[in-house]
Amino acid sequence: MKILYIPREYFRSRKKDFKKAIGGKLKREFFFFGLEGFFDASLYKAGEVVEMNSDKALKNIDAINKNFNISVVHYACRLRYEGQPSGERLIEVAKNLKIPKALFVCFDQAHDMPKEDVLNEFDIIFKREPFKDLDRYKISEKNKQKIIKTMLPSPLLPEFKSFIFSLTIGSLFPRLDKKIGIEAKYDVFFSGTVAAFNDYRANIWREVKRAGFKTAGGLQYRNRGNKPEDDLLVPEMSLKKYVKEVHRSKICLALSGIGEFTFRHLELWQLGAFMICPEVINELDLPINPVDGVHFVSFSSSEDLIDKIR
Repeated sequence: MKILYIPREYFRSRKKDFKKAIGGKLKREFFFFGLEGFFDASLYKAGEVVEMNSDKALKNIDAINKNFNISVVHYACRLRYEGQPSGERLIEVAKNLKIPKALFVCFDQAHDMPKEDVLNEFDIIFKREPFKDLDRYKISEKNKQKIIKTMLPSPLLPEFKSFIFSLTIGSLFPRLDKKIGIEAKYDVFFSGTVAAFNDYRANIWREVKRAGFKTAGGLQYRNRGNKPEDDLLVPEMSLKKYVKEVHRSKICLALSGIGEFTFRHLELWQLGAFMICPEVINELDLPINPVDGVHFVSFSSSEDLIDKIR
């Protein structure tokens, strides 16, 4: 099966994004990474994938319709400040594609969904961590039936694009199956960046520290969002230290950031940590179907969290 994939556009017009764009492009040459990693790796296992940007796809639309079996379009295939809003470009691409077409929606927040006029143009909608209750989306019943759940990847177990890369670059990642043999030293551990659009992580971590628990980790500030107090902040943590601190802690927190479900949830599960996270996870439809009280413990407020830690 031959699959056309129009991925996220990494090369941006703004100069300050140039290094980030180059980094993203290079990483994609070696392994499936970032927010799309799980979906991209799955897609590549389904058939022969050919990637091209939306401009190139439109220029070669006749050949695509003739030679490809299906198409998958990333919602962020065209960025707003490049001259055309994503929604308009998606509709333009979809109307020209005469083969089955899927839309990949990689928004961080469960409630975010493209507008109805965009959804109408696609046969399938792959949505990262959607709500279990699809009625929360103000879209037609027909479009609700198109939704197929997917999720984030785990950064601790990257999927490489070739066997050679897995042997070379993969050797740099820590052995997750290695017996650490370290006794718990801390009561609570958390590591994560300050969210750009809310103070949730800072507020929760502040309450945990005020409660007098022996803590490890903290928040990393990357000049986005409100900077919290210095005693909540820690420097960037190496992967090796992160894994070690998780194993040295009785309880590890996975706190919502920009989105409800984060890389931290998956990392803590893989490391065998005792995880506590916000109860909103119970509202999400995940491919792995975790169970509250079995795979994690949820909390409803900072007071509830403190009680459960104790």
